[in-house]
Amino acid sequence: MRGNTEGIFVAGNAHALIDQVRMERCGEGVFVIDGATVTVSNSLAARNDSGFVVISSTGSPAEMNIENCIASNNSFDGIRALSTSTGVATARVSNSIVTHNATGFDNSGSVSVILSRGNNTVEGNTANTSGTIGSYTVK
Repeated sequence: MRGNTEGIFVAGNAHALIDQVRMERCGEGVFVIDGATVTVSNSLAARNDSGFVVISSTGSPAEMNIENCIASNNSFDGIRALSTSTGVATARVSNSIVTHNATGFDNSGSVSVILSRGNNTVEGNTANTSGTIGSYTVK
């Protein structure tokens, strides 16, 4: 996907599985909001405004799971979780590369969460992290 306002936009009570997709020169590569649950694997988000973005702007939670992906050369964030309401925005990231973005992992909002499995490469960004970045283990 190239040159779109949003590469992939998922909202409401929707569920999506995204595998082996390139999102380039879009507003956001993958944009997940308000009630949606998305899993992204083996994909690239590059040269966008932001790579992977999950937002809760209502009381509904939003969730994005990112596995074996690359977020590179995005103008703002490689991966961003933002909550502007009581709903939790969660991004879980494993085995991914986040480099050459303004901010690598950007956790904004009081109830948003970015969880790293600890096996990611987050280097070479203007700021590698912003906000609290948590961790999780395989169960």
